[in-house]
Amino acid sequence: MRIPLKKVASGHYICEVTLNGVSGDFIVDTGASHTCVALDKEAYFKLNARETKQQAASASSNKMETRYSQENVVKIGAWEGQKLEIVLFDMTSVNIVMEQLNVNAVDGILGADVFEETKAVLDYNRSGLYLKIKK
Repeated sequence: MRIPLKKVASGHYICEVTLNGVSGDFIVDTGASHTCVALDKEAYFKLNARETKQQAASASSNKMETRYSQENVVKIGAWEGQKLEIVLFDMTSVNIVMEQLNVNAVDGILGADVFEETKAVLDYNRSGLYLKIKK
């Protein structure tokens, strides 16, 4: 199944993800180990997050404080994942850059946890993400 991706001025690819019944725009990031959501979107996506002592790290910043949410339903096109774990962190710096490039703010990051589970294939030439649906 092909999921259309939109390449934005920042060079990122964005796709629509439904998390706990709520739709949002997520960066497709094969380098992110987990699917993440902006801290300020916790209530919006109906996440029941708890504090954690683990910290997130990215290539562009120092370690960041995180929150953690379990038992989430993620839908991407016709694929649905149950009981997914979501990491929440402050995405303000990401969205400041997006704003400077006249790109709409993103709600989260789609990470390798989903790509591994779905045996995903990213087709840059056709701006598509292909997910294998279990039968």
